[in-house]
Amino acid sequence: MKLKDLLDRAGIRNDIDKALEDKEAAKEKQIQEMAGAVTRLIINESIKEAKARAAERDRLLINPDGAEKK
Repeated sequence: MKLKDLLDRAGIRNDIDKALEDKEAAKEKQIQEMAGAVTRLIINESIKEAKARAAERDRLLINPDGAEKK
């Protein structure tokens, strides 16, 4: 006899399956939130690197010999 059957016979309505589904749903939500956070970190880092490369490109285009203005 399963635990759920025993609980039902005792008059205790404990929906074990629903509790497990809720736990799995919460875990899935946490995984999705972490994936979103990692994605934002990667995108922000990529944007920062692209801006740095653009600034260096612009500096070299303004001063083709690579010398900085004084």
